[in-house]
Amino acid sequence: MKKTLVVFVVLLFALFAGCSQRSPELSHLQLIPVQEEAETAPGQHHLNGQYPAEEPQELLEGSGEMQVEVVRSPFGEGERLVALTFDDGPSHHTDRILDLLEEHGGAATFFVLGYRIENHRSTIKRAVQMGSEVAGHSWNHADFSLLTEEEIEQQIRDSSEAVAQFTEEPPRIFRPPFGRTNETVRRVSEELGYAIINWTVDTRDWEHRDADHIYDHIMSTVQSGDIVLMHDIYATTLEAVERAIPRLIEEGYRLVTVSELLLHLHGELEPGTVYGKDYDVPLV
Repeated sequence: MKKTLVVFVVLLFALFAGCSQRSPELSHLQLIPVQEEAETAPGQHHLNGQYPAEEPQELLEGSGEMQVEVVRSPFGEGERLVALTFDDGPSHHTDRILDLLEEHGGAATFFVLGYRIENHRSTIKRAVQMGSEVAGHSWNHADFSLLTEEEIEQQIRDSSEAVAQFTEEPPRIFRPPFGRTNETVRRVSEELGYAIINWTVDTRDWEHRDADHIYDHIMSTVQSGDIVLMHDIYATTLEAVERAIPRLIEEGYRLVTVSELLLHLHGELEPGTVYGKDYDVPLV
């Protein structure tokens, strides 16, 4: 019994002695602290290197989603500004355009048709949350120059009110279909408190349906202060924009909403005034 106890003690001592020595294969390793990835609050969107200082608590009406206020740095003196505008959407191409704007820190203005809004609610919410602008382009693309005063008012009101459910403030701008105005359109717009927004660069993407032609026209024509007309319902327009947005950024342009551009250039917008080319149509 005594001999067995002595053998047990000797074996136990040898075991502890062996465990106290570091394995030569592991002796060169060091514990490296893990750096935790910075956590970004859900719903925050990066734009021009800026983030909201804190996440506001206002909710989009009827959505249950957090309304994110995008912080945009002020315009620098001599900064080259361009407003890309898209008509007749939203469509299944619009989200890809938003991807591009988000990736490159830009914004745009989307003049939407009222009847298309219900099927693209999430797209409009996203555009607003990203800091882009959404405004009315009539309810169903009727030619205002052929409508009565009451019909024009209804087209403007219905489309703008449909947009207003997604924005903190109702839009105070709109774009008439085909850009057509006349004395009646301007008077109704003034009475309702809306400025009329047309364009200075027309890509005619609806006519050419050619991505190279659209891209070349933008890059050879655009200057600081321009409002570019496109339509986010054509695949060829999307193809052109996929090239034009990064190229414009490379050339030093900042992509802004049309309201930001015009406010910077003209101050407060005047209701009933046409900004851009005025396609005046005589009264019938």
